[in-house]
Amino acid sequence: MHSINKLKQKAGLTLVEIIVSAVLLALIGAGMFSITLSSSKIIQRAQRRHFADEVAQTVLENFRAYLRADEWYCATSPIAANGAWSAWYDMDYANNFLNIYSTFGTTEFATKYNGKWRYRITDPGGGYEYRKAEVEVDWTEPTL
Repeated sequence: MHSINKLKQKAGLTLVEIIVSAVLLALIGAGMFSITLSSSKIIQRAQRRHFADEVAQTVLENFRAYLRADEWYCATSPIAANGAWSAWYDMDYANNFLNIYSTFGTTEFATKYNGKWRYRITDPGGGYEYRKAEVEVDWTEPTL
């Protein structure tokens, strides 16, 4: 009979053990949720940066037709090698000469993040047959 009482005492969990287990599970769950949420926001930021890289690359690729040596001094060229930054172009502005909007077909970057781009063309002079083209892409980054 004495051994049966000891067995009954060890058989179940106390209320304190259950509460401690529940609190530990809640803390672990909150930590996992926080990690998942942070990872999701970091991935979204990386996607915005990737899109900005694609815009800059597209602008530079579209400049090739205007930066060739045989077209450089063409009076109808919309760009000039004056070394000054152009005005900012909105991503969803469909009437600029490179028509970035039609390339990507989305206005999310422009409307949601105020995405815009600009360029600068410089002529190094000295008889070089190349021009330096730079592109900046800017957007409003949401806080994490």
